[in-house]
Amino acid sequence: LDVGKEQPKVEGHSRGINSVAVTKDGKKIVSADDRTIRAWDAETGKETLKIEGSAAKIEITEDERKIIASTHDGEIRVLDFETGKMMFHLKGHFQRAVNSDSKRMFTYSDKTIYITDLDTGKAILKVEGAKVTQSALSHDWKTIAFSSNGGFLFTQHKPDPIYVWDLETGQELMKLVGSKKAVISIDFNNDGTKLVSGSVDNTVRLWDLATGAELMQHEAHDQKVLHVEFLNGGKSVLSSDRVSFVMWDLETGE
Repeated sequence: LDVGKEQPKVEGHSRGINSVAVTKDGKKIVSADDRTIRAWDAETGKETLKIEGSAAKIEITEDERKIIASTHDGEIRVLDFETGKMMFHLKGHFQRAVNSDSKRMFTYSDKTIYITDLDTGKAILKVEGAKVTQSALSHDWKTIAFSSNGGFLFTQHKPDPIYVWDLETGQELMKLVGSKKAVISIDFNNDGTKLVSGSVDNTVRLWDLATGAELMQHEAHDQKVLHVEFLNGGKSVLSSDRVSFVMWDLETGE
């Protein structure tokens, strides 16, 4: 997409749009409403794909081969981006995160964490008794994510610490303790050595993933921190609440 240039108007949905995703090159757009999922050519505005079925949230995998569509009632569909054909679906699974190589997907169902192979649809790891609540997940809080190297999975359950899980063994490795209230947003730096978290206690915290130690804490927000994200190759962090956002330099702490 060319910034500052008016793009073709995309029309076709008969109901309000629930979610939109764009490929990294900006050439394709996917949108969803309560009846259909549609793909569009961003340059021409032409509809290139129409899939029957509702979705509350959609995501395009990093390799741009699949569309992940989820509903509020716990159904997740994995769709072929080129044909629209459903590859597999999961029922009763809430929240999902896809790792950077587009090969594995995290889901949560009935006190169990599942790691699913995105090509086969088969579960390759189950972690039972995981402390993740559906109430936190249903609000689309980013309390789960894959590290960039695919080695760890993080979950959070109020008011407990952030738990670190080994994806190969399903074993708990450590707990990140410090936030006084629930953590509702996390992100990893590029090499997976640090984690930043945002909490209902209005704080942003930086963690060392080798030791579990808290490296830095910021209290620049007057409200709960809804979003945190590493920027500039992990050199700075963006955090936001409902009315404001803050950027801070990790080297200076300001």
